[in-house]
Amino acid sequence: MESSDIGVEQTSSSPAGSSLSLAGTGTTYSDFSWESTDSNSKGSLNANQSFGQSDNTDAPAVVEFSTDKIAVFENEGEVQVEVNITNYNAETSTTVDVTYAGGTAGEEDFEAFNTTTLTFPAGSDAAQSFLISISDDDEYERNETILMALENVKEAEIGNTDTLRLVIRNNDGPQLGYLDYWINEFHYQNAGPDSSEFVEIARELGVVAKSNAIQEDEVVLTLYNGTGGRSYASFSGDDIAESENSPSGYQLFSVNTEGIQNGDPDGLSLSVDGEIVQFISYGETFTAIDGPAQDYESIDVGVTEPESTSANTSIGLTGTGESYHDFTWAVSDSSTKGFENAGQLFLDPVVSNEESPAVADRFQLHQNYPNPFNPTTNISYDLKNAGAISLVIYNVIGRKVATLVDENKTAGLHSVTFDASGLSSGIYFYQLIAGGQTFTQKMLLSK
Repeated sequence: MESSDIGVEQTSSSPAGSSLSLAGTGTTYSDFSWESTDSNSKGSLNANQSFGQSDNTDAPAVVEFSTDKIAVFENEGEVQVEVNITNYNAETSTTVDVTYAGGTAGEEDFEAFNTTTLTFPAGSDAAQSFLISISDDDEYERNETILMALENVKEAEIGNTDTLRLVIRNNDGPQLGYLDYWINEFHYQNAGPDSSEFVEIARELGVVAKSNAIQEDEVVLTLYNGTGGRSYASFSGDDIAESENSPSGYQLFSVNTEGIQNGDPDGLSLSVDGEIVQFISYGETFTAIDGPAQDYESIDVGVTEPESTSANTSIGLTGTGESYHDFTWAVSDSSTKGFENAGQLFLDPVVSNEESPAVADRFQLHQNYPNPFNPTTNISYDLKNAGAISLVIYNVIGRKVATLVDENKTAGLHSVTFDASGLSSGIYFYQLIAGGQTFTQKMLLSK
C-alpha cells in the first residue's frame, strides 16, 4: 500500500509544543484536513476541530442494509437485520420500509412479516435493526432463504445494498444425494508418486423445478484434512469439466485433484449455490472447522484405498438407480472417470422440458427458481384438473408487465421461463388463476 502525503510538515524551526492536526467539522476522517498548529492538543479535541454533522449539506442521507447476505443455522432462534444510514439528516427523521420479497422458507421456518418500518432519529447516525425469529426442527431439509428489500424511503435515498438474502442453514446434518448433485467416484491413493487423482461428480437432470434448462449452478468441490478438520483446496468453474460420455438423463463432471491427501481420515464436500449438499470422508468421520462444511460432521463412505493402490484404482458408487441413495460405495480396480462406474447402472429419469403428465393432487403455484434472479427464472405450477388458466406478472404498483400463460392446460405439473431482460430491478408478483382459485407469489429481480 502506498502512503498518502498529508501536505503539511514540521521543520527545524517549529516551536516546542507545535503539532500537525486535523481541522474542520465532520464525523469521519475524510471530513477533515491537515494543518500545522503552534499548540498541540494531545488527549483533547484539536484546536480547530469539531465533531458533528458535516457542512456538506448537499449530500443526501443514504440508507442501505449493512450486508447483502446473512447465513444462520436454524437453531439460532433469532437473527438481527441491520440497516445503516450515512449523511444523516440533522433536522428531520428518516424512515424506510423493510419488505418481505419472497424466498424458499415457509411459515413453518420463521415468523412471517410483510413490512417492517425503521426510523432513524434526526441527528443520529446509529444503525436501526429488527429481529426475525427462526424455527428449528429435527428433520434434514435444504437450506432455505428469506429475501428482503428496502422500499418507501423518506428524507433519504436507498443505497446500493438494497436487498438482503437471509440463508437458514440446516443443522441436522447433510443427507447425501438429497439434491440432484453428488460425488460419484474418486481416487486419492497411489503406491508411487501422485498420479491420475480425480473426483467425479454426477448430476440428475430429471428435476421438474429445473427442467426448463440446465441451470448455471455454482458448484464447489472442497478438500479437507481430517486431522484438523481444515479445508486445503477447492475447485469450481472451469476446474470442473463436463464429460462427453454422460448417461442419458444425467451429467458427469470430473475434477483433477492431484495432491489430494491420502491420510485417514480426509474428506470432500460438495456445495451448490452456497449450500452444502454432501460431506463425505474416507477412513473415519470428522467435523469441519472451516469452509462450506463448517460445523458439519462427515459421513464415512466405509471403504478406503490401500497404500498399494495403483493409479487405475478408484472408490466409486455401484448398483442400479436414479440418485445417490440408490447406490453403495465400493473399491474398483479400474477407474471410470467420465463414464458410468464399473457395476453402476443409471436408470433414465423422467425429464420434462415444460410439462409432466404426473398426477397433481391440488392446484399449486411454486416459488420461482432461482430467486433472486437475473434475468431469467423458472416458475412451476401444478394443475389438479385440465382447464383454462392464466399466469401473469405484475410490478409493485399492480401494473401487468407480462403474460406467460393464457390458454387451456392439461392436468399435471407445468413450468415456464420468465425473461425479465427488459425490466428494472425490484420486487415483482406472479399470479396464477386456475380452477376458480387465485395464487400469488413474490420474486426479486436483481441486476
